[in-house]
Amino acid sequence: MLAGAEALQNANYYTLVIEASFVAIKRTVEFRLLERGTMQPDDLPGTHPGVYREAAAGIFGEAMAADLADLWRDHRAKTYYQDGLASAARAEAMYELATEIHTYVTGRSRQGHECICGETP
Repeated sequence: MLAGAEALQNANYYTLVIEASFVAIKRTVEFRLLERGTMQPDDLPGTHPGVYREAAAGIFGEAMAADLADLWRDHRAKTYYQDGLASAARAEAMYELATEIHTYVTGRSRQGHECICGETP
């Protein structure tokens, strides 16, 4: 997901970079919830805010989880539905946030070594 976001960034598809970055954050959190046994695949929340709420149970602090939910609610939808501008700076900031969260989570994982995000084809 992050490699795709990076390719989209290089092609100046900023709305798609923002969308892919949010999805990468959600999938990273879901991975950790599943790995820790906190949830089963059928129990994962279907929404970004729902996933971020679950993340407050041991992955991030409650404030960080709330900030992610607010960021998604306040900025992702605006950009996606073109109520806000998807600028290069916004896309880069979201990509960097997604990368940092991914690095943080996989760095604390017993299976982090299996991540192929940094590999190039």
